Amino acid sequence: EATRLRAAARVVLPSIALFVLVSLILAAATWGVTDFYVPPAFVLLPIPVLAVSMAYAILGYHLFGLERDKLRLIARSALLIGAISLFLLSTTFLEFFVRPTVAWSIAGSLTLLTTSALPILTSFYSRIDRWIEKVIFPQQQRARESLRTIAGEVGRLRDSESLIDFLRRQVAPLLGNAPLSLVRGRSDGPLEEASPRPGELRIELSADDMLTKALADPKLIEAGIPRESAARNRLAEIRAELVIPLTRHDDLIGGIFVGRRRDNGEHEAEDIQLLYDLAGPTGIALENALRMDQINELTERLEGENLYLRAEVEEEFADSEIIGRSQGIREALSQLKRVASANISVLIVGETGTGKELAVRTLHAASERSDRPLIKVACAALPENLLESELFGHERGAFTGAERAREGRFEIADGGTLFFDDVDTLNPNVQAKLLRALQEGEIQRLGSNRVRKVDVRVVAATNRDLQEEVAAGRFREDLYYRLAVVPIRLPPLRERLDDLELLVEHLARTQGRRLGREIAEVSAETLLEMRRHSWPGNIRELRNVVERAIVLESGPILRLPGPLTAGSSSPATDGPITSAALARAKIGSEPLAELVLEFKKAMIAEALQRNEGNQRKAAEVLGMHRPSLTRMIRDLGLRRS
Repeated sequence: EATRLRAAARVVLPSIALFVLVSLILAAATWGVTDFYVPPAFVLLPIPVLAVSMAYAILGYHLFGLERDKLRLIARSALLIGAISLFLLSTTFLEFFVRPTVAWSIAGSLTLLTTSALPILTSFYSRIDRWIEKVIFPQQQRARESLRTIAGEVGRLRDSESLIDFLRRQVAPLLGNAPLSLVRGRSDGPLEEASPRPGELRIELSADDMLTKALADPKLIEAGIPRESAARNRLAEIRAELVIPLTRHDDLIGGIFVGRRRDNGEHEAEDIQLLYDLAGPTGIALENALRMDQINELTERLEGENLYLRAEVEEEFADSEIIGRSQGIREALSQLKRVASANISVLIVGETGTGKELAVRTLHAASERSDRPLIKVACAALPENLLESELFGHERGAFTGAERAREGRFEIADGGTLFFDDVDTLNPNVQAKLLRALQEGEIQRLGSNRVRKVDVRVVAATNRDLQEEVAAGRFREDLYYRLAVVPIRLPPLRERLDDLELLVEHLARTQGRRLGREIAEVSAETLLEMRRHSWPGNIRELRNVVERAIVLESGPILRLPGPLTAGSSSPATDGPITSAALARAKIGSEPLAELVLEFKKAMIAEALQRNEGNQRKAAEVLGMHRPSLTRMIRDLGLRRS
């Protein structure tokens, strides 16, 4: 109300003063010139009345509350003032040449014609209209232009950052360059600030925050001020003076927070009304931006899923189906089917090449998550410095080379299954974050404070005894119990030799078609020699042997091109495994832990010696991954050479 009174005073007082001054000048000019004297103050009496009328219109005026009819009334009042002034000036001028009565008649006719003709000249009258608006109501004109501009920009803005940048450039100058912040989110979740200014307080409102509730129900906010005192105190905490709720669409809510004016002035009613008038188009633009953000997020997610799934499809899984009728494999398959429908973590334990990955695929296909992706994380193959980013994702600029934000595999696997292969190779830092993700179902990207909810079923696989790793302090005990809710052991091939014939026939048939050779049967000598082999590489080694036989031999019968790898015979046969002899020689002389350590050292050293220091070949012979072998060499204190 005080603001309106000040606005009225700015019009009334100068108007009256000006009109009194003009009256005195005209009275002095006509005192001794005219025979027929008419006091100018009497003629100009309607002018202060019009000024008071204008002030009355302003008293009831707030931004965009001035209808076009009132604006036209003010324009016609100005026209009337001009007509009276023209009449008086013309009369004063004509009285120098003619009698006063004639001067009054001529001046009256001229004024009447001019006043009647001006409204017909639309362009001229529109200029007067715009001039009056510019002089008396400049704030309204700028606000209308801003509204017109933002309305035209609504269809062009495609993200929240562009929207708040536009508001800061176009609207903030109308508000004394007060800081503007835009928050948005869903009604059932937290609200976050879009593109916060560097070095300034970032606005983050939880779902149960008083301001979040006020934005969800605009009736709790009046003229930019929350009705409840707790909400007003919360508004002061984030250094804001006004909060304007945006027009709500579906479950999306948002608001504009306005800080203190840079000129230390107060936000007037016109400022608040401007913000409320901008709330409509800004809400539409925000909805478009959020929808576009969702589309971009889904697009990135689909691109990520396609990237991983394309890589998985390129691998050959048709030749490694779980085939067998032995007791061990039947028990493993039965366990997989029983736990498939339960949303719990599963730990697959088995030697290298026993089909752990295929078991995970079987588990995923039988679960309720089969329509969502199965994402694999090869823990041993990913560098430690990139593993955390691969799992949890990162924001742009989180580290050197992070040119754009990227989803982690937890986000890509949301709703599906995440498979950790060689989980025992995870470093302690990643183990701690993985435990939190499993317990809380929440992750944070590198370089971000935002917590994201994920619904992921974790399945882990390892070829090592995790309990020994826990005892040695290399694996977290709490993470082990979180992963091994249901441990499933896959038997090695040497324990399921009854399945050997089925596996060889299946591999010979599938690989034969792939390599362009039809295999009708497998020779008895080949099966006999295969039964004598210990198969340290399990089914993966068996597949390589079958492929080699298909390529190097010919004919419809599968035969081995030569003896199997020396030194890999069954433990029941006589073989040159000197490490085993070394261990037997020390039995009884040292504790079991020391004997196991010596045996590991001897096995690794022997494998490296046979393969001339080639760690990749040594790892294949030992049935393990090369990164695991490298780590064991370091842990056991062996020379890298």
